[in-house]
Amino acid sequence: MSAAASGCPGCDSIPFLSDPTPVVQSVSVTPPNMQLAVGQLQQFTAAVLPSSVQQSVTWSVAPASVATISATGVVTAISAGQATVTATTVAKPVMTSTAIVTVTAPSAGQS
Repeated sequence: MSAAASGCPGCDSIPFLSDPTPVVQSVSVTPPNMQLAVGQLQQFTAAVLPSSVQQSVTWSVAPASVATISATGVVTAISAGQATVTATTVAKPVMTSTAIVTVTAPSAGQS
């Protein structure tokens, strides 16, 4: 947009500055759904787009009575139930993505 087009006649010589810093557009968690038995572990990954932004995410899970998650995205199934895994981008903390973990009790004869 030129200065004249912005409603400033005679201001064509004023440069408009744009912010060249890329902004997080999306984040997605893989796999989006997972079924685990109590005691099993599963690695989750997060893809932050565009790839030119900081890729770091923080991980959380709720409720923690069903599953826990490490700082690197490894979920440990604790007890039967359903939990939500959330990845939150560090560069833009309002940008999140979730996955559902369903934890089942071990079948008879398994520990």
